[in-house]
Amino acid sequence: LKLLEHLKQLTADNPVQQENVRKAKVIVDQRFAQMQHVLQESSNTSLADRTQLFLSSHEEMTKGRLIMNDLRVLVADMSTEEKKLLAVRIAEQEKYTSYTPIMVIVAAIISVLISLLAYFRIKSDLDARMKKQKEDEEKYISTNKRIAAMEDVTRRIADGDLQARSLDEAKDELGRISVALNNMVASLAGNFSELERINWLQTGAVAIGSADI
Repeated sequence: LKLLEHLKQLTADNPVQQENVRKAKVIVDQRFAQMQHVLQESSNTSLADRTQLFLSSHEEMTKGRLIMNDLRVLVADMSTEEKKLLAVRIAEQEKYTSYTPIMVIVAAIISVLISLLAYFRIKSDLDARMKKQKEDEEKYISTNKRIAAMEDVTRRIADGDLQARSLDEAKDELGRISVALNNMVASLAGNFSELERINWLQTGAVAIGSADI
């Protein structure tokens, strides 16, 4: 009976085998009941009558053989069912096994594609950063050159060269400073020219006055 209970647990996912186990339990119970009946009859019979009981128990023995035959047939059916189920599971396993190389190849391809996508994305980001860094460096160098050129112009102006002009005409802060510097120098040059003219006129007037005296 413990074996039948264990078998019932093992075949819990198979309704057909569950029914076979139930039938087997019924047959085993019948066999035990038949054997118990024979034993009881033997124990209740005297020794002198047991020979006669044995000869008259042919029907019980036949009944017992029939019960055992039914049990053997049922066990054979259960074995056949298990073999069929095993064959089905093996076929399913082989089917999945046949798909395994394809799945491995697909997974490998996907992995390579993801790696390539990550590589190109990282490379694109690095290229963009390098380009921005290069532009910033070029802008820095250009700005330094423009500032140096303006410093040279202001130094020439400070030395008295009012003809010095900045050539920076860019439309940014330095360009506007350059234009303002050129306007200032032009204004200074005009003022100095006017002062020189007035001074020349005054000098001439003084010279004429001295000649008259």
